Amino acid sequence: MSLPVGHALVGSLVYAALDRRVRFCSRRTAWLLTLVLPSVPDFDFGFVWILGFPEHWHRHFTHSLFFAAGLGALAALWVRTRGREGPGWAFLFVTLLVASHDLVDMVGYGPDDGPGGGVPLLWPGSDRFYELPWQFLPPGTGESFFWYLRTAWMELFFLGPPVAIVWAIKRWRADAAAGRRGRAGPGA
Repeated sequence: MSLPVGHALVGSLVYAALDRRVRFCSRRTAWLLTLVLPSVPDFDFGFVWILGFPEHWHRHFTHSLFFAAGLGALAALWVRTRGREGPGWAFLFVTLLVASHDLVDMVGYGPDDGPGGGVPLLWPGSDRFYELPWQFLPPGTGESFFWYLRTAWMELFFLGPPVAIVWAIKRWRADAAAGRRGRAGPGA
């Protein structure tokens, strides 16, 4: 299990890829969705902690592409019923943000520093759990506050630089495009 830090960082890559297409909400709302939605699959801890369900309820149906697409469909429906532009982009944006959670969980160690156990990507069609062959993110569960702090720093260390590079390239390209438009003059 990774922490919300790692999930939000990977979610920001989804926003980086689709930011020009996200016209169905404000930039502020898009950033809020980017920071929150990648952690939504872990809300299944509520079944375990609050309702007392068995531990295996975590990382099950909320960690599937079916669940991600379901939330994307709800977002598209919401956008459409409000007459806003881009319900298809809302579907894609929300689905990818929620599904990005699975990618991060697929590269994280489990609580015993062994493989993380993967996620049931194709549930309900299959109960198979998928994980990537390399596990480089530390487990997000531990025994103390310092364990969580260490995990958050490790997620920033591994995921922060690639995210910063992507956003820096986007900024550089936007500045270069603005410079070209400025040189063309108003009559061009």
